Amino acid sequence: MSTDNSGWFNKEFIAAQKIDPLYYKIYNRAFERRQEGDYDDFASFEKEEVEEDIKNMDLFLEMLFSFMETTTAF
Repeated sequence: MSTDNSGWFNKEFIAAQKIDPLYYKIYNRAFERRQEGDYDDFASFEKEEVEEDIKNMDLFLEMLFSFMETTTAF
């Protein structure tokens, strides 16, 4: 995802108050960590950070599935 997608997500869902801003923080952190893992020469992550990220992404996915079930138009 590019930063354009991140800006679109923020505008369409967070600024429009369709989704709690907490989920933008989760989305943004996942994007940043993916960039770090993909493009840093020697990226490493602490086990505790990864476990927290997994829990946060579980929350994000639960919200996303719930949102998709209750929303008729994106």
